[in-house]
Amino acid sequence: MKFTTAIEKFLQGMAAARFLLNKAIERQSAFECIVLQANLMDGCLRIALILKSQLDSRSNVIDDSLLRQRDSDPKRPERMIYAQCLQAGVIDQSLFDALSAAYDKRNKCIHRYLLSDIEYDYASKLVFELDDLMSRVNAIVERLERQQIEFGVGMTVEGGPETSESLKQLLKEFAAKKEKHYNL
Repeated sequence: MKFTTAIEKFLQGMAAARFLLNKAIERQSAFECIVLQANLMDGCLRIALILKSQLDSRSNVIDDSLLRQRDSDPKRPERMIYAQCLQAGVIDQSLFDALSAAYDKRNKCIHRYLLSDIEYDYASKLVFELDDLMSRVNAIVERLERQQIEFGVGMTVEGGPETSESLKQLLKEFAAKKEKHYNL
C-alpha cells in the first residue's frame, strides 16, 4: 500500500511512533519513552487543531502545514503547537501549563542529563507524568471526533465493528511499512 497524502504519511508516522513506544516500554527505557511520548503528544495536538478547525469552519479542509515540516518550511516547535491549541480553545490554561512544565523536564532529561543534578529516577517519573498528559490530550481528540460525528462535519466518520477491524489492519500496515523502511 502506498501512502501519498500528508495525512496518510502523518498517521503512518504516528502508528510507527506508538509501535516504538510499546517496544521502549517493554525495555523499560525511560529516555526512549520520553522522546516518543513527546512526539506522539505533539502529533495528537496537531490532529486536535485540525479537528477543531474543521468544526469551526464546518469543512473537511486539512491544514497540511500541521502535518509536515520540510527543511524550507517555517519551524513549528511543540511550544508553538501548545500556544496554538490554547488560542484555538483546544486546551485550557491548566493543560497548557502542565504541557509546558513537562516540556521543560523533558528538555532537562534529553539535553542536560549530564550537566544537571537529575538521576534516572527523574526520567522514569517523567514517563508517568507524560502518560497522564497523553491521556488528557487523547480525551480532547476523542471529544473533538465525537463532535465531528455529531455535527456531520470534518474528517471523522462513524464506523461499525468491521471498520474497527479494518482500521486496526491499516494501522498495522502503517507501522510495518515505516518499520521496514527504517529497519526498526
